[in-house]
Amino acid sequence: FEWLDEQDQPLGFNVDLERAIAERGGRRAEHRLMGWSDATDALARGSVDAMPMFYSETRAEKYLFTTPFYYVMHAVYGPPDAGGVTGPASLDGERVAVVASGFALSTMTEMGIGSVPVPRPNIEQALLAVINGEARFALVARATAGRIVETRGLDLQALGPPFWPRPYAFAVGRDRPELAAWLERNLRQVIAEGTYHDLYAAWEDDLEWSRPG
Repeated sequence: FEWLDEQDQPLGFNVDLERAIAERGGRRAEHRLMGWSDATDALARGSVDAMPMFYSETRAEKYLFTTPFYYVMHAVYGPPDAGGVTGPASLDGERVAVVASGFALSTMTEMGIGSVPVPRPNIEQALLAVINGEARFALVARATAGRIVETRGLDLQALGPPFWPRPYAFAVGRDRPELAAWLERNLRQVIAEGTYHDLYAAWEDDLEWSRPG
């Protein structure tokens, strides 16, 4: 969805979509990629204007959301020989790596799952926490995690079926309704004019990536 290349230039589906929305609205997008906790702190301070995130009713109390532009599932990742895990309810008593301040951590808390969270700044670091023995499992967004596992050659796999299908949308602070309306209006235009379709087609192999074989 977004990352920095070797020259620290932002790339990814989200980046291209954000640029298209900004261009449609006559503005220029500036991208600042950072760890999740740092990003949400920056949004709260107003040093960033908007960021893509999973929608939830709890988050809607804090943020204004646009129309969703994608849907993402979560999954539990662990060693190939790990058995008995069929979803988040199977993680009671286990050390589970999650993205710090992320959707999975808050949802596990709300569900009363008695695991021991091992917060990490991003999905890759959550997966590496399992490899390094700092956690038994990782509960993370499936599409991104699957790609990292394959490209990094990590000895991990998804355990059980994916779960928690969540809408993915742009969020702004609730004190910025004009910006939220601007984002919504221009996102809808980008979709209606076919630009979203073109961007999705260009990134489809990455967005819908699955492990070969």
